[in-house]
Amino acid sequence: MLGAGGFIGGRLFKMLRSVRDDVYGTFRHKTDSKHATSVLLFDDLQQHARAVIEATKPSTIFDCIAYGGYINQTDVPRIYQTNVTTKAQLLELASEYKIAYYHAGSSSEYGDILDAPLESTPRKPHTHYAVSKSAASDLIQFFGKYRDLRCCNLRLYAVYGPNEPATDRLIPQVILQGLKGEYPPFVSPLITRDFIFVDDVCDAFFCAATRLEPKHYGESFNIGTGYETSIGHLAELAKYVFGIKHDPVFDMPKRYYDLNGPWRAQPDKAFDVLGWAHTTPLLSGLRETSGTHV
Repeated sequence: MLGAGGFIGGRLFKMLRSVRDDVYGTFRHKTDSKHATSVLLFDDLQQHARAVIEATKPSTIFDCIAYGGYINQTDVPRIYQTNVTTKAQLLELASEYKIAYYHAGSSSEYGDILDAPLESTPRKPHTHYAVSKSAASDLIQFFGKYRDLRCCNLRLYAVYGPNEPATDRLIPQVILQGLKGEYPPFVSPLITRDFIFVDDVCDAFFCAATRLEPKHYGESFNIGTGYETSIGHLAELAKYVFGIKHDPVFDMPKRYYDLNGPWRAQPDKAFDVLGWAHTTPLLSGLRETSGTHV
């Protein structure tokens, strides 16, 4: 489990460890986790990947490592080192050792193509991060189609849930402020996202690991709900869940990723091929994430 110290990877690591004890996770820093005997440092993996694989003998790699997806992650060389070069190294080893590989991709691979793009839609990545994630999906396609590696790329939409970092992240800020009876700053109420609960994303990894057939090796799958949620509607849900007494204000300046138009996934392929579909409505996800039950 690569990226076990992160938001999505941490959740997936915990769920895997709940059902089996032969799971190893990489962390950026040393941890006091109760699973410390199963913890590896990511720096060790980068420098000694072959030795780590020979020591742990994994049959499956779940890769949730990425850099550049947060607004403060602006080191361009590190974006490509983490999201492309390291992936190429891991995929070469996975191919050599016959290790299945499942990768956390991103809807940003499509760039400003927002409204339910198909996996076959030509991509238009428009940031360094998006370019790097798009390149990783091409690497995975190459290894799946031409090296016969059991692998795939899951293009994740706006994932939220427990333990998501609060800095510059919308749902954690909605919850933190909502518990105080307030709203966070909001951009235009017309801006939309496809919010997908983290446990549904983890389930997508499980479906990929158990149901991916050889004819689909190397392919990408959109992992989202298929429904756009406007910032205005999210504010209404916050008002209801947290009992906020006043109305929200939408005066925050737009950022580069606040794009106009409906932003939603087209997840039919994930359902047809992997048997996956989301099960958590946004209202339920907000309640579970916040611990608030109304």
